[in-house]
Order: sequence, then C-alpha cells, then structure tokens
Amino acid sequence: MSKVRWLHFSDLHMNVDGVETKLMRKGLLEYLQDQKIRCEYVFVSGDLRNAPDGAFPKDTASYLKNVVDIVGTT
Repeated sequence: MSKVRWLHFSDLHMNVDGVETKLMRKGLLEYLQDQKIRCEYVFVSGDLRNAPDGAFPKDTASYLKNVVDIVGTT
C-alpha cells in the first residue's frame, strides 16, 4: 500500500503586512526546508488574501512556488 503525502495550508493572508504574519510565512518556508518535508500535493484553502484590503501582492505566486519547490511538488 502506498502512502499519499500532502500538506494543507489555510488563511495565508498574503496581503497582510503585520510582523507576525510575515514571520509566519517566512518561518513556514524555513520549517519545511529544515525538516526536509516532502509531499505529492499541496492544498491552499481559506483566505489567500485579506479581501477588504485589495489585490494580491506581487510575490504571492512566487511564495506559493517556493512552497511547492521546497516540498518537491512540481
């Protein structure tokens, strides 16, 4: 029986600039890399951005690409 490994992230709020939110997003990348987390699928749900505050920041796609690259989901 093969296992399917996946990650689920929710409410990343990419357009929120609070220090805690920035540290969480940076820490997530570092944690995934340091722990050598590998998976086949990455699911992102909830609020990818804080809707009342407007558009996605320019680095949204590159951040998500970094996540999938680090865990080997390409």
